[in-house]
Amino acid sequence: MLRHALRQVIGHCVYGIDKNPMAVELCKVSLWLEAMEPGRPLNFLDHHVVCGNSLLGATPKLLADGVPNEAFKALTGDDKEQVSALRKANRAERKQRMQGMLAWDLPQASYSAELRRAFAVIDSYSDESVRLVRQKESEYRDLQESEFAVVPKLAADAWCAAFVVSKTANSPAITDRIVRVLAGAPGTVDEETIEEINRLADEYQFLHLHLAFPDIFSIPRNLDDATNKQCGWSGGFTCVLGNPPWERVKLQEKEFFEIRAPEIAAASKAAERRRMIDELAELNPLLHNDYLNACRNSEAMSLILHDSGRFPLTGRGDVNTYSVFTELARNCISVWGRVGVIVQTGIATDDTTKLFFSDLVKCSALVSLFDFENRGKIFDIDSRMRFSLLSLTGDERPVDEAQFMFFAHGTADLDKPNRRFTLSTDDLMLINPNTLTCLTFRSNRDAEIIRSIYRRVPVLANEATGYDPWSIEFVTMFHMANDSHTFTASKELKDNGYRLLGNRFEQEFELFLPLYEGKMVSFFDHRAADIVKSKKAKKRQNQPKYLAADHKLDPTRLAQPASWIPKVEVYKRKVSSVDYHLGFSDVTSVTNERTLVPTFVPNVAVGHNMPLIHTSKSSVNLCSILASYICDYTARQKVGGTHMTFFIVKQLAVLPPDSVHHATNFIHTRVLELTYTAWDLTGFAEDLGYHGPPFRWDDERRALMRAELDALMFHLYGIDRDDVDYIMDTFPIVERKDRERYDGAYRTKDLILDRYDALAPFIPPAASPTTTPQLTPDSLNGYQTFLDPLPADPSIAHPASTRPPWA
Repeated sequence: MLRHALRQVIGHCVYGIDKNPMAVELCKVSLWLEAMEPGRPLNFLDHHVVCGNSLLGATPKLLADGVPNEAFKALTGDDKEQVSALRKANRAERKQRMQGMLAWDLPQASYSAELRRAFAVIDSYSDESVRLVRQKESEYRDLQESEFAVVPKLAADAWCAAFVVSKTANSPAITDRIVRVLAGAPGTVDEETIEEINRLADEYQFLHLHLAFPDIFSIPRNLDDATNKQCGWSGGFTCVLGNPPWERVKLQEKEFFEIRAPEIAAASKAAERRRMIDELAELNPLLHNDYLNACRNSEAMSLILHDSGRFPLTGRGDVNTYSVFTELARNCISVWGRVGVIVQTGIATDDTTKLFFSDLVKCSALVSLFDFENRGKIFDIDSRMRFSLLSLTGDERPVDEAQFMFFAHGTADLDKPNRRFTLSTDDLMLINPNTLTCLTFRSNRDAEIIRSIYRRVPVLANEATGYDPWSIEFVTMFHMANDSHTFTASKELKDNGYRLLGNRFEQEFELFLPLYEGKMVSFFDHRAADIVKSKKAKKRQNQPKYLAADHKLDPTRLAQPASWIPKVEVYKRKVSSVDYHLGFSDVTSVTNERTLVPTFVPNVAVGHNMPLIHTSKSSVNLCSILASYICDYTARQKVGGTHMTFFIVKQLAVLPPDSVHHATNFIHTRVLELTYTAWDLTGFAEDLGYHGPPFRWDDERRALMRAELDALMFHLYGIDRDDVDYIMDTFPIVERKDRERYDGAYRTKDLILDRYDALAPFIPPAASPTTTPQLTPDSLNGYQTFLDPLPADPSIAHPASTRPPWA
């Protein structure tokens, strides 16, 4: 009985799609083996397991709306004048149709009803004998060749072809009118155009779900009556399961040439790589042609995903296929259905997916998200890669509170109650009001601490309400790939007679400024590392070489970058009215020693991997908040990938300026000494009223100053002592390094707790659990620092240093 029941389920209830024909056949074989019943023939599955690219297809709603003008964008190999002419013609045709001047209609509902009836007949036949199975096969083949299948498929294929067809004078013009005509009277369209549409349909494997599975998706005569308004269909699957591919759609040049032409993949700069690719046109025309074809295919797929309207919530930015597959899966279920997919955790945390995730939250469609680290090699991918088991529900089965778990290492962790927690829509609106993206808590306690923090401390900038007390502006100067043509290496500058002064190259009246990257800096330290080229690394060859403390004792020893940029180019992009910048490292991870790394750098060139923050308030106070452990702790709950994006920073819990105003002297004196350790930040020191030499680098003293700043911030955020102790334990690499260096002691935490206790009598209690302590001008009077002395003026004893001519 069980075997027979399984055979019935597989024959009538299981569906599948894959663009690889071999995978489709293997799927059928696997299902046949599962459903094999002695004495009976194999099930007929051709109408349930189909071959095609489900990302590249039309929906009834898109077909009814017509070919969008966005379909006409110049791809590699297109004639821009022809593209412009086609866009103009398409715009006119759409305008005529909307004004009722053209009486074309898409008989989608009629075709859908006929296909649905024919599928029902085929599915009603038994698989009990070879004769009946062959009858199913014959009738399905006849149906695929019938008008009811051929005509709507040709029109839908034409809609997709409008995006990807070559737009030159010799290519067929596929516009909105062609799609309309093909839907009603395909015989009136010339054969050349139809052949090209069919060729493109085969090449790109267009697959239209409502035509592939008419028994699942029905089209009402009035699309407004559809249960899925976005797609224009009713019905859907009861359950969708999948592990979609995790691939960037944009062509990756290094990956393309890694085997075909390793020397191109190894090019140190994007501009150099592009030059070598252009030279292939003469040196290796076949490879060059393969490259151009790959570019066009990638661009064509991106165009459909971005601009067709098929994926309005995930077809954004540098699309990864897992995100659009997830939106597709959600649109495939019925109002009572469920989705279960394995995707990257970025689906809940990344900028390009924030609209999708926020829609899940608003519609109460999120059931659960269980995040895993791949350190146990569950999948054969990078051990640092994080992925999630994501479960969604249909509109008629809303979920008020979704379940979450993060940083699991195996399925056994799902059974640990302290690892799982729930979040409501109100929680997400409080903590991530701009995006409604998810938090990556490790435990219930993290969830409770973060909830309490956000009830007291607002986000840095709330886009919905306009709240922006710091008057924040984010800026990037130079893109590391797109602007690489302006970069020059030190060897080339030296060969041309330039002299290195500090970390700037000079020749007569020409000056090249260093290009700072995020990997060169650390907390209150713009001299953390030089950039050197690794001989071992195949990718990311530019690596940081950290400066030792004895190097930092020399205030003329500056960090050396990988590239320099002419001063004139830097000043074209002058983004600051002061002689320094506040920035932070973009590349990060919650598994790093620290996650949010802000600091000040001189007024030099800065790469996009170190975004800059401008504020009309005290940038020193802001930096001290962002550099604190408590702010880093909030950041760690929000970073799901490897980038500290603007949208994450905007939603960090950051004390408003008024909360730290009366601690300005406390903060400035410490940040001044921590930051001003080299002559190239003289402008920063003078802005704070200090006109002496840079301060001596002293690791022990710096640890004490930072402990006092961190202790103050813990108090101002309203964190009690037990939670301070717990939060410091969530930085395991900091703890490990301390215990290795200080005979088993976690010194950083000990210092902060010591200063937390010392500051406690001077911090007024908060008025309520949802407010923060409010300092007064006299609050910190009488507090005894364990620093001796603090910098107040140039007379304080520090080793003297002669100011170099270049400073």
